[in-house]
Amino acid sequence: MKSRPNMIGEDEKLYSIPGNVPNPINLPNHCYFKNRCESCIGKCNNPYPGLVSISDTHKVACWRFIEEEAK
Repeated sequence: MKSRPNMIGEDEKLYSIPGNVPNPINLPNHCYFKNRCESCIGKCNNPYPGLVSISDTHKVACWRFIEEEAK
């Protein structure tokens, strides 16, 4: 959400996730954002999480989201 442009026209530098995008030919067996995520948890070392529907048009694949939903 921090990388969305401001709609009122103010000039500001957009947020960019640090690090490199993984090679799409040789994707890791863990979360693709693990080495780039500010909210990484130990479970992110597990195999990539499955998709969870959060609305009719949006899905998320994140161990942190899954853990929060379980609470």
